[in-house]
Amino acid sequence: MKKIILGSLILVLFVSGCIDINNLGLSNCDIPFICQQNTVNVTKLGPDILVIQNINVIPKGSVRPKDEFSVYFQVKNQEENDIVSNVRYSLFDTGLCSFSGGTPINPKTIPPQLWDDGNFAPAETKQGDWSFSAPSLEDIANLRTVCPIKFKITYNYTSRSQVDIGLIDDVRLKELQRSGKDVSYSTNLNIGRGPIKIYFDFGGTLPARNNSNLSFYVRVVDEGSGLYTTIPKGKLSIQAPNMNSARPFQNLECVSDYFGICSQNGGVWMCSNSQKVIPLISKKTFDIKCTLETPSTVNEEETRYINAYLPYDYDVIGSASVEVKP
Repeated sequence: MKKIILGSLILVLFVSGCIDINNLGLSNCDIPFICQQNTVNVTKLGPDILVIQNINVIPKGSVRPKDEFSVYFQVKNQEENDIVSNVRYSLFDTGLCSFSGGTPINPKTIPPQLWDDGNFAPAETKQGDWSFSAPSLEDIANLRTVCPIKFKITYNYTSRSQVDIGLIDDVRLKELQRSGKDVSYSTNLNIGRGPIKIYFDFGGTLPARNNSNLSFYVRVVDEGSGLYTTIPKGKLSIQAPNMNSARPFQNLECVSDYFGICSQNGGVWMCSNSQKVIPLISKKTFDIKCTLETPSTVNEEETRYINAYLPYDYDVIGSASVEVKP
């Protein structure tokens, strides 16, 4: 009975956000993104790259059967340094109204590119305009109807994240502990621009000792206004560069069902989800556990890095409604 009461109390404290793991005797907590044993300093850039804005229908209000009307919109590149290329569109719903022309497209691409080359310069805004025809009186059975004008803009981007980790020689660690000094490491996590963010968390305290296994977790989150539901096979790459060839990382493993066997290429340990796609549920993945085997020897104290990359296609939805009155 006491165990049940204690378990319920812990659950209530977790929900309320007022729990001290150490006071409960749970110092070896292994719950990523909750326990936060290590101090993580997070720096991240904004989420959205391309946005659809200022959607207007001309004429405003309703139209009559067989009338012509236009939909104007703007697409802005919020990235101030990089070109966004291969921007495509799909006009996927017009109801009973029909598309009759507008902004030039490049018909050689599928789906077609907006504008001539599909490229957006840094901070560039482009305007699009499409013309439509309202349905005939017979098509709407002499009744009021609404034409939903729905389209999406698709672009390519790459999500990048880097986290640093502290390594310490076992002898050095014992010397510091005997002297009474606090041995801790504040991790710096840098997350690049884009709607898809890659986060890191650690299952153990840092710095990590030489010749030991360091567990860390990776979570991919969609923080944009669009939609991204699945990471295709082979797209998510987790890398641990060997900055010192004389003291390399000894191994890297991630969830084998999804990532298979990691390999070393050009002094970099690399893992990718070569076995399965990874779903995003409620706009985030499950916590992907990886284990990094630290170098057999460390030069007293060292800073190393783990990187993650994810190229992706991202959809941004735009819509307008046009009322047709007989």
